[in-house]
Amino acid sequence: MAYVYLIGTGIVASFWLIFYIFRYDLRKKILLTSIIGGILGFTEIFFVPNYWNPQFQVIRIFDNLFLDSLLFAFFLAGFSSVIYQFIFRSPLFKVDKIKTKLLLIPPIIFLLHLFISEINVMVFSFGSMLIGAFIFYFSDKKLGKPMLLNGLFTFIFFMIMYIIFWQLFPLLIISYNYEVLSGINIFRIPIEELLFFFAIGTNFCLIYEILENSKLKNTLTIFKHNIHNKIKNKKDP
Repeated sequence: MAYVYLIGTGIVASFWLIFYIFRYDLRKKILLTSIIGGILGFTEIFFVPNYWNPQFQVIRIFDNLFLDSLLFAFFLAGFSSVIYQFIFRSPLFKVDKIKTKLLLIPPIIFLLHLFISEINVMVFSFGSMLIGAFIFYFSDKKLGKPMLLNGLFTFIFFMIMYIIFWQLFPLLIISYNYEVLSGINIFRIPIEELLFFFAIGTNFCLIYEILENSKLKNTLTIFKHNIHNKIKNKKDP
């Protein structure tokens, strides 16, 4: 049986490497976002077997956690965070209206699935990120276009890849738990899977800039505070 997961990861990793090599200015963003994605890869334990259960060869760490998942999440996050910027040769986004604490909303919503078992975990996954995307948009509407396009590019990329994989690896098709899915498919691919990639694209394209902007604001605040204290000390006899 083929290592389907690793093959898919290898394809995404190839594009990740291209982005990393040719966009020196985005390297920190790619790396940081990839690390965050790799950590989030451990949430695979919630998806197996509730959402899917691979019928092909995987490298198991535990029964419901695979090395393949962690690698895929690592490269997926970094790759999907900069597609728009790579295609349009755009620099880092200027994010000054989105507060860092808003990044906590998607994971908090996602964890609600632990208490609401009637709804499949994948719905919480892409749903929480789409809610996050709307919040980001209403916080800073000028970022709406790049967020949307980045999500669409991610959606299209993985739809094409899945169409090819659907033909090459029949075991991939039977790996999904269709009983808990909506039954809506695009080229036989569950819509939930594609919405997940779209949501990833809308969220991960801003994480680095939001964190960096917060870091910059904190640095400026400390700097201003130090200057203020120095001026005050000079005035005091």
